[in-house]
Amino acid sequence: MEQDNTTSLEPHGVRHASVSCELAPLTPTESSLSSRPEFHRAETSLTGVTLLSRQHSVSDGAPTAGNLPRKKSYGQASCSSKSFAPHELCAASQKESTTTGIHSKLFQTLHDQPNALFHSENLSAETNIDLLRISCEEGVYLPGQNTKQVETALSEFGDETCGCPRLLALFIKLKRSPSATFRQRASISPKLVERLFVDYDIHNSFLGDLIGRPDYWSAVGRAKGGWGNKTAEQPASAFEFFCQHPRWAQSSRYEKGRSAAAMQGHRAPCSVYMHHSRTQNLTLYLVAASESEDWFPSLLDRIGVLDCKGLNTSMPSGETRQALASSPFMLHTILSTVAFEQSIEYVAKVRDRLMTQIKQVNDYSDQSGNEARKPAKDRAMLEQITKELHSVSQTADTGLANAHMSIKIAERMLEAHSMFMMGRERLHKGPAAAFIRDTHQALEYARNSFYCQKDWLSSYKARKDTAMNFVFNVVTQHDSATNVDISYRMAKDSSSMNAVTILTLIFLPGTFLSVGDRSADGVLKRCVFSERNRGSTNDRLVDSIYHCGLHFDGRMLLSVVFSGSARPLARVCLAESQQGALRGKEERSGHATMGSALELDELTITENFDRGVEEGTIIYNKDFRTVGYSDNGFSFEFRLLTGLDRKPTPSSPPQSSGCRPGSDIDVSGYEVADLGSTHLVAFNKFASARPHLLVLTQDGYRRQHEPLNIDDLTALRHVLLSLADSTRRYMAIFNCGIDSGCSRLHKHMQVFPVVPGFPLWPDSEDSTVQASVPFQCFVHRLNGDELPSAEEVTAVYTKLLDRAKSALAAVGYPLDGEVPHNLILDRKWIVVVPRRQAGVNGADANAAAFLGMVWVSDEVKMKRWTEQGPANVLSQIALPAPGRLG
Repeated sequence: MEQDNTTSLEPHGVRHASVSCELAPLTPTESSLSSRPEFHRAETSLTGVTLLSRQHSVSDGAPTAGNLPRKKSYGQASCSSKSFAPHELCAASQKESTTTGIHSKLFQTLHDQPNALFHSENLSAETNIDLLRISCEEGVYLPGQNTKQVETALSEFGDETCGCPRLLALFIKLKRSPSATFRQRASISPKLVERLFVDYDIHNSFLGDLIGRPDYWSAVGRAKGGWGNKTAEQPASAFEFFCQHPRWAQSSRYEKGRSAAAMQGHRAPCSVYMHHSRTQNLTLYLVAASESEDWFPSLLDRIGVLDCKGLNTSMPSGETRQALASSPFMLHTILSTVAFEQSIEYVAKVRDRLMTQIKQVNDYSDQSGNEARKPAKDRAMLEQITKELHSVSQTADTGLANAHMSIKIAERMLEAHSMFMMGRERLHKGPAAAFIRDTHQALEYARNSFYCQKDWLSSYKARKDTAMNFVFNVVTQHDSATNVDISYRMAKDSSSMNAVTILTLIFLPGTFLSVGDRSADGVLKRCVFSERNRGSTNDRLVDSIYHCGLHFDGRMLLSVVFSGSARPLARVCLAESQQGALRGKEERSGHATMGSALELDELTITENFDRGVEEGTIIYNKDFRTVGYSDNGFSFEFRLLTGLDRKPTPSSPPQSSGCRPGSDIDVSGYEVADLGSTHLVAFNKFASARPHLLVLTQDGYRRQHEPLNIDDLTALRHVLLSLADSTRRYMAIFNCGIDSGCSRLHKHMQVFPVVPGFPLWPDSEDSTVQASVPFQCFVHRLNGDELPSAEEVTAVYTKLLDRAKSALAAVGYPLDGEVPHNLILDRKWIVVVPRRQAGVNGADANAAAFLGMVWVSDEVKMKRWTEQGPANVLSQIALPAPGRLG
C-alpha cells in the first residue's frame, strides 16, 4: 500500500485544519439577482463548491451535491460561529490552519470578484462538451455531450472496479460573450460544475480558469484525499495539477481592435486540470479552451481521434490508449507540445518581419553613396522602417514573456511529475514504467525547447536594436548634413546681399527718372531707365548681362540701368523666372495647368486619409480580415470591409449636399488636389484601401459609361507618376458602365496601393500563370518601369478597347455605342477586360477582382463567390477564356 502524503506541492503548501461554514441571508441586491432560476442555481451551487471543497479536503467526510447547505450570501460567511466578510474568511482560515500556505491565498482570490462566480453569462444553461474515455481495452470520443450524458459517464467511470488504468477527459469550449465577467462563456452547466468540484475536490482557483480568466500566476499541484465521496476516507490517495498555457496565437494585446477595451482584445486562454486517484488508478482531465482555436483539433489529432478529414470512427491505437491511461501527465505533455508548436509559428513571424526590415536597412546601406537617391523618399522609408522595428520589438517582448511563463510551467510540471513518481516502485516495472519515463523525458524536452525559443527571441531583439541604432544614426547624420548645407547657403546669400546693399547705397540716389511697362502680353515686367541712358532698351543690354554671368530673357527681365560712369560696376539685372510668369498667367485665368499642379505626396495623403477615418468622414475598416483562396490555379484575396454595406448603388439617388452640378459623388471635405481645369483628386468616402483616391472630372455631367480620353489619361498618369517614388506600388482602375461594376455615374477613376506580397498575374510571363486566367482580357506590356507619354497610353488604350468591342460583338452583346469594360493601369502594363454583366447570383465585382482582389462587406457575400467558384464568377461576368465554358 502506498504511503499517505498530504504535503502540498506548492512552495509553501501545508496541511489545513477543518473549517465548518454556515452562510448568512441574502442581501436585497442579491435577492433580486437570484430571482432568475438559472442564476440562483449557479449562485447557490458554485458558492457551495467554493466553500465546501475547502472543507472536504481536510474533513473526515465529503459532502455531496444533495446535502449542500443552502446559500444565503456570498458576501458574508459564518466560520466557527463567527461571521466574516470575504476578505476576512482567509484570515480566519489561516489562524485555524497548522501553518499558512498558498492554498489559503488562492482561496482568497476567488472572492476578490464574487460576481464572477455567479454571473449568469459565465456558464451555459445546458452542457455541450466533448468527452474522451480511455481504458486499456477501449477508447471512445463522444462529441456534444449534455449534462445527463456526462453525469452517466462519470458514474460509470467511477464505479468500474477492473483495476486497469483509465482516463476521462472533458473538453469544455469557451465562446465569446461580451457580457460575461471574462468575456467568455463555458459550455458547461452550473449543475455539472457543482458535481465535479465537490466529488473530485477540485482546487478552488481553477473555477476562475474554467470560465476564461486570464491566469498570469504559477501552475498548481498538490496531493489530497481520495477519488470522490467514495474513498474520501483514504488520505493522500489522490493528486491534482493544473495550469494555463500562454496565448502564443495572440501576438498583440490590441490584436482585435484598438478601440475595444483591453480585456475584449484578449483571446481565450487554454486551461488544463488533472485529477489522479492512485488507489483506483483513475485520471480526470478538464480542458477549457476557445473552440475557434487549434487546441482541441491538435490534441485529438495527436492521439489518433481526428484525421485530416475530421472525425475518425476508429479508436486510438492500443499503445496510445495504454500510454494515456497509464501515465496521468501524458495529456499535459501533449498539450505542452501543442503550445510549443504555436510558439514555433510565433517566432517565425517575428523572424520574418525582422529580416524584412533588416534587408531594407542593408540595401539602404549598400546604396548610401548613390547620388541619385532622393532624400525625401529615403526619409519616408527610414520612418517606415522605424515603425516596423518598433512593432517587432513589441511582438518580441510579448514572445519573451510567453517563453518565460512556458518555462516556469514546464519546470513546475516536472517538479510535480517527480513528486508524483516518488515512492512508486511498482511503476518501474512493466509497460507503465516506460510510459511514465517517456512522459518525464518529453516534459524535459518541452522545457528545453522553450529555453531555445527564449534565446532566439532575445537574439532577434538584439538584432532589432542594432538595426534601430543604425537607422537612428543615419537620420541624425542626414539632419546634420542638412543643417550644414543650410548654414552654407545662408552665408553665401548673406555675402551677396551685402554687395547689393553697398552698391545700392553708393549709386542709387538721383538716377531714376521713369518706369515703363514693356510687357506685350500683360506679364509683369518693368524696366527702369536713367537720365543718361534714356534710349536704352532691354535688347541693348544683352552683351553686358551675359558678361555679368546672368541669363537674359527679353520678355521676363526686370532691369535697373545706372548712369554711364557707374555702368562698369553697377549694372544690376534681376530676372523673373519662367515658372513665376506662368503662375501670373494662371492667376489671371483663374485655374492651374497640369504642369503646375501640386505634386502628390504619399505621406501627407496618408496622414490626411487617417485623419478622415478617425473623424468618421471616410468609412474604412482598419482591422479588416483577408481570406486567401485559390481556384484552378488563380489566386484570390477576399477583403472583408464592413463599411461597404453602406456604399450606394448606381440606382441610388445622389446626395444634394457636397455634390457638384450634375454629379452624384460627394467631394465636399474629401478634396486632395486640383489637376487643372479638367480633373480633381479626392478621397473615396467608402474606402477599400489605405489610402483610396478618386480622380474625377471637374465637369459633373461627364458619365461613367464614356470611355477614357486623353485628358482623363493625362490626369491619371500625373497622379501615378507623382506617387512613383512612394514606398508602395500604386495602380489605377476604371469601371466603364454599369455592367462593369461601377457604383456611381459621375465619371471617375480610382487609385490605390497594391497589396504587399499578393501575386499579380500580369507581372508574370509564365505560360502556366497566364493559362490559369479564367476570363478573356487584352494585355499590353510597357517598356521600362515608368509610364510613357499620355499620347502613347491613349493610343494603346484605344487599340485594346477596339479589341474588347470586337470580342463583345462576337458573342452577340448589344453594344448600342457603349463598350462596358474594366481598365487596370500599372507602370508595367495595361489590361482591358470586356464585361457582360456587373455580377451573377449576388457575386458582384469591379476591375480589382480581375487581379484576384475581391472586396466584400461580409462573409455572406464572400460565400456567394466561393459557392459558385470565384474563377467561374469572373468568366461569367466577363467573357470566358478560350477553351473554357462560361
